[in-house]
Amino acid sequence: MILAVDYATLKALKPSDFENAADGYRKAGSMASQAKDDLYNQVIPGMQKSLRGEALDAAVRQLRELSKNFQYAQVECGLISAALNAFALELRLAKVKLDLAVGDAKDAHLQVRDDGSISYAAWNGQPGSVSIPGGIVSGGTPLVQGPGINPNHNAAQTYANRISEAVKEATEVDTKWSVKLKNLEADDDLTVSDRDWINTRHDMRGTLKGAEDYLNLILEPPKDGTPEENAKWWDGLTEEQRSDYVSLNLATVGTLDGLPSEIRDEGNRYTLRASTARWEMERERLVLMRDMISPDGRYVSSSIASKIRDIDKKLRLRPSTPLYSSAVRESEWITLLTSIFRPRTCGRANPGTTW
Repeated sequence: MILAVDYATLKALKPSDFENAADGYRKAGSMASQAKDDLYNQVIPGMQKSLRGEALDAAVRQLRELSKNFQYAQVECGLISAALNAFALELRLAKVKLDLAVGDAKDAHLQVRDDGSISYAAWNGQPGSVSIPGGIVSGGTPLVQGPGINPNHNAAQTYANRISEAVKEATEVDTKWSVKLKNLEADDDLTVSDRDWINTRHDMRGTLKGAEDYLNLILEPPKDGTPEENAKWWDGLTEEQRSDYVSLNLATVGTLDGLPSEIRDEGNRYTLRASTARWEMERERLVLMRDMISPDGRYVSSSIASKIRDIDKKLRLRPSTPLYSSAVRESEWITLLTSIFRPRTCGRANPGTTW
């Protein structure tokens, strides 16, 4: 994308094309989510019931890695869908401004030309007065005052300026979202690395920063809401609004008591996955520093060694599958572990994480 936005492009533009694309990405994300769940809830348990040995362990490890790919695709498709919806809304606002300006110009008996300029007729004034010739004006020019000015000139200039402003707004919207959508492109490989997971947080922040107008259409959940209040808020959203809100707030949606357990489950899964990636990358950095300071291990930095031990302790506090809770605040630790190990008892108020 960047659209070469001009009058003709904006006039012919259909924001619904981008909304349809957003729907496609949302469906792709849903399919990735379903594939991920099928692997953990059906494929892996089915294999573990009938098979044993090293081959099984290796296969399960590979399937869990594959599930990470599906989860990553789910997260990124959700972000792209939300970004496209926000992009379409801002383009729609610019197009509405254009259509209103064109309609008003036509109502004033002015001709809007193919390039967005406006032609106006000669002014004859009173009988016997000198006729003032007509002309053509383009946007971005101030009105003129003084004797001998065709009154139709300023009227045409006003509408031409409105058209120009709408085109300029659409250009700015396209430039902004072209960069953001470009940043959502995944690496061209088959591995979802720790850095990829960490980058999803940057992707969310970047998308949120540009989507204020769109998010204003989605009511925020009640501040410090009860489970009942949160559930009522959630039930009042459309399916598209729910999807986009979750995609842009995955890191926090798991904390909202009252939401369906599968929604909070997705939030908790993402939070734990991204937190794990952050800690593992930090550990790699510390080990590299330690080995650079003392390749033969003769000298040990007590500070670095202590930090590595702290990270190892956090990474050991996990279920047998790679799911950690190191980024969760201490006050949330018991609640989160309960949701992980007792998902069936949690319901809407305290959902589980079926990893």
